[in-house]
Amino acid sequence: MEKNGGWHIFSSSRTSIYLSGVGEKSVMVIANYQKDAQTLSLPSKIKKVLLSNISKTLDNSSLNSTEIVLSPYELLVVEMV
Repeated sequence: MEKNGGWHIFSSSRTSIYLSGVGEKSVMVIANYQKDAQTLSLPSKIKKVLLSNISKTLDNSSLNSTEIVLSPYELLVVEMV
């Protein structure tokens, strides 16, 4: 993990995660660079999906989990709990 300004950056050859917080609000940008789905462990639960490049609706069980499955080449912006 590296810190760049107010962003914490987690990166590998398969995915990148950018996490930033202002006050009580935390936003995470998650990108999957692979042709295969990727399962990621998150530092906290997702509150809501703000933006996705694919049509994605997370059900209650996904929102109450600290793991998420990203589709191939998916970019997801979420608000964290």
